[in-house]
Amino acid sequence: MVNSIKEIWKKYELGFYCSLAGSLIMGTIHLVSTIISFSWLSFNYMLFCYLIMLARVFIWYLHHKNKNAFYLSGAIWLILILIPLGVSLFKTITDKEVTIFIFDWIIYGYAFYAFFKLILGFINLSKKEKRQKAELNVLSWMSLISALFTMFMLEFTMLRTYIEGDIGSMWILEFAFQIVTLSITLFAVGLFIFRTIKTKSSI
Repeated sequence: MVNSIKEIWKKYELGFYCSLAGSLIMGTIHLVSTIISFSWLSFNYMLFCYLIMLARVFIWYLHHKNKNAFYLSGAIWLILILIPLGVSLFKTITDKEVTIFIFDWIIYGYAFYAFFKLILGFINLSKKEKRQKAELNVLSWMSLISALFTMFMLEFTMLRTYIEGDIGSMWILEFAFQIVTLSITLFAVGLFIFRTIKTKSSI
């Protein structure tokens, strides 16, 4: 039974479509929220989700077209993803005002999505098969980065929803989480560039 489920999961690439659906749903929720009441943080997360989704589609396209530029493509997409991450870091430092979210229940969405992607990202990066296949390695790093940024959104929303009074001092926690996410993203970019150069030199 378990083996049959695994075979169906791999055969129909259900993991890919589930990840794609998650990014699409979260991005669309924040698109609606941004349209109703504009927030830089909500706009940035929407942009982040859509970039992650497009990056996954592009890597999937390369895989099915038997292309080998996975690491180079992954590096380029992560550089684009650094834009919303960088803007969020800037707004975290400069804007200490309380952000009102249209959908209060989004906290539960953040929690489920973040922890699911975090566990999945670590599991995939720990598997030898995933590390050796370039396309799976790139997607695993993207899952980890997506989870970390979503956890920042969870932390940000919880601090502003459940803590009363002045929360200006809490920006240090948000700043630290953003730095960790940016650092891991930059590390992944460097890793992908290194592996691209290494792959070309070995040909």
